[in-house]
Amino acid sequence: MTAAKPNRIIFDDYSIFDKALRDKLIDKYSDAAWALKVTDELIFVLTPSRRQEILENYACWFANWVLDGKKREITHDYDPPWDGSGTVLTRKMGEGALLYWYRTLGEWMEEELTGNQTATFLSGCGLAAENFERRIRDSIERDMWESFRTELPEEDVMAIEEILGNSDAFVWGVEVFADPLVKLFGQMKTDEVWEKFKDQVVFSRKLANEAVRRRWEFREALGEKSKELLETSLPQITEAKIERPYWKKENLGEYLEKILKKAEIEYVVAVAEVGLPGHFSNSVAAEIREIGKSVLESRRE
Repeated sequence: MTAAKPNRIIFDDYSIFDKALRDKLIDKYSDAAWALKVTDELIFVLTPSRRQEILENYACWFANWVLDGKKREITHDYDPPWDGSGTVLTRKMGEGALLYWYRTLGEWMEEELTGNQTATFLSGCGLAAENFERRIRDSIERDMWESFRTELPEEDVMAIEEILGNSDAFVWGVEVFADPLVKLFGQMKTDEVWEKFKDQVVFSRKLANEAVRRRWEFREALGEKSKELLETSLPQITEAKIERPYWKKENLGEYLEKILKKAEIEYVVAVAEVGLPGHFSNSVAAEIREIGKSVLESRRE
């Protein structure tokens, strides 16, 4: 490597780049693009702007955690004699207390639990509590492959995935970027992250809640349309639960399809989305929605 600061740090022989040396380079050239040379023709690049985008995306997870107001801890008070997995307990806490519980995102993601437990397949400890570091690292590794994909011509993506899908070069390529990204993420100060992202996260949560509310209102309106269709056009369907044998014997599926082909489009949308409000077996209820979707598709053509 020359004395001048490079535009890219290129890892072209990963057998000599142990983790300590890699971290040293990343610290020295933190504003340079990171590149992985897999072959002479294939170099994956992670630009500083894309790195920052990834880091800020996961920084919002911390702000969401504060707003959720839930502190999770593991206790072994309820462990049976044959298993020491522990139980994850959740307690409500105020934003102020949570915000100042950790100084850095590194402390937070290492110590704080997501609430999930995963199988270990180990005798005496069948489950392991997941912390945010594990979840964030897994998500970053997926982001790495998506970033790699953006560097490739679209027509080559499938071929590259086939070549690199299980190769050491691909696995190492994901890790070589994920490791320092997690390190940079962990260096971020929790108070600075909160000040920068709290308004954005509050607004995003507000939009999400509003979208859920509108969705429920939409589904309620569709439910009313389905009820109206049932009462006016499908008198054969009674309050008794309709199982598949009766459904087929009475040809109710064919009858419903004929009704929907003549009905106004909002009734078709209603059946496709929410089905009918009668008492149906699961298989009949699924068929009702499929009939609605099929008719809706034909009406759109």
